[in-house]
Amino acid sequence: MLKFQAMAFGLMLVGSIFLEGLTAGEPVRLTIKWRQRVIFHPAHEEQIQQQARRYAEEGTVAIPQFRNVAVGDVIFKRSLKMIDAIDLQSGKLIWTYPWSDSEAAFEPEREREIRERIWFDAAFASLTAHGDRVFCLNATTLRPQGNNPIVIKRGARAAVQSSVDANRTIALEISTQGKLQWRQPDEDKPQPLDDIRYLGSGAVQKDQFLSAGLAENVLHFAALDVANGKYLWHVPLLTLEEDDPTLTMPTSRWPLVNPVVMGKRAICATGFARLVAVDLETHKVDWTLAYREFKDPPPQTQAPDEPWNMRRGSPQRAPFPQPQVEWPLRNWLDNALLPAGDLVIATPIDSSSLLCIDPATGKEIWRRERGEHLFAAVQDDVCLLIGPRRISAVRVADGTPSWEERSVELPEGALVSGRGAFDGDGYLLPDSLGNLHRIAWRTGESQILFQEEYPLGNLMLHQGHLLSQGSDWLSCYSYKSSAKQAD
Repeated sequence: MLKFQAMAFGLMLVGSIFLEGLTAGEPVRLTIKWRQRVIFHPAHEEQIQQQARRYAEEGTVAIPQFRNVAVGDVIFKRSLKMIDAIDLQSGKLIWTYPWSDSEAAFEPEREREIRERIWFDAAFASLTAHGDRVFCLNATTLRPQGNNPIVIKRGARAAVQSSVDANRTIALEISTQGKLQWRQPDEDKPQPLDDIRYLGSGAVQKDQFLSAGLAENVLHFAALDVANGKYLWHVPLLTLEEDDPTLTMPTSRWPLVNPVVMGKRAICATGFARLVAVDLETHKVDWTLAYREFKDPPPQTQAPDEPWNMRRGSPQRAPFPQPQVEWPLRNWLDNALLPAGDLVIATPIDSSSLLCIDPATGKEIWRRERGEHLFAAVQDDVCLLIGPRRISAVRVADGTPSWEERSVELPEGALVSGRGAFDGDGYLLPDSLGNLHRIAWRTGESQILFQEEYPLGNLMLHQGHLLSQGSDWLSCYSYKSSAKQAD
């Protein structure tokens, strides 16, 4: 049994434990080292814990958006307003940005906004680390029904409403305790696209910072100098027309649009019915792939309080309706592009299809229906498809089943509780009963490595440690697997 030895400033230090696998197979050395609070405001923490219990009681899959990145011995995590740098070995807070701010600015009565920030705001949650810098958004613009940042007036084009201090990209220097190196847009240093609102933490290619954002009714791809944020070049990706049904889809959060660099191209899953590739040498759009027609309505939606209710074995509306705000139901959890050798797997957030694309030409190689799956993970020539209770796999080459029509079933009453992590020839996946599963991604064989007292969240393996990012805690375990590594 775990015994907490000390707690200060949201940090819990714990003693060493050794947990054997709960099923046949090699044991995993797992030592819990520390836990760090995600939320420091007592009222906010209670709200989030209550909501998590509510989801569990309703049989609802609720995977938090917060995920971690690491540079050396420094782990970065997001909270409601801030970004924290944490020492991997001790779990102590090294620095926070902005240091002068406080989560108390999120009044406890703003329960819905807090809930959405934890479980739905993928753009705000995204982090990119490169060299001595970490990149993120300082805040994000809401688009709830009745207060939608896209305003459609009869006879007029779509326009983006934005607050003065929303959807800015910020670059923080790691070695100087999170010193702000630059931010864009910056009203003190006007330059082209000074009205853009970015939709993710971006990507770095050599000396360029690459990102996508909205300015007026146009989605742009922009390149900035990674050292100082100076504008270099941009190219429009698409124009949002008044009759695009995506604009009237009553979602309260913008999609995460982070470029993925493959060779000389940066590819964006726009969240507006298109995949677009930009040639980084010519600074022009190389190809555009329409995976659905603009005239087609987006997939069926449901409220953000109702992510995935699986009590009856299929997606259902949860019994606590919030009709004023809705959230996509028949879509993917992540607006992701997953490199797979010479191909790329796409899970567009406004589509019910899994796509395989040739990044050189934009040609669609194959597609298959998402079914009940929530997100995908790719390793070598295998694409794992993770659903609320079931995991299957397809071949990257042709989309056919990889495990001879078999699938991995979670234990009775268990739902997936976080995004997994690859560990050699295995894929680690947590469930809502506190189990950590290890799935052989080539064969589909699985075992439960250990069971925790509480469900784990989004997983990351880094320097012999397993990190679990939940809605309330970031937990760190010493992790050593004796499993064989993949060939």
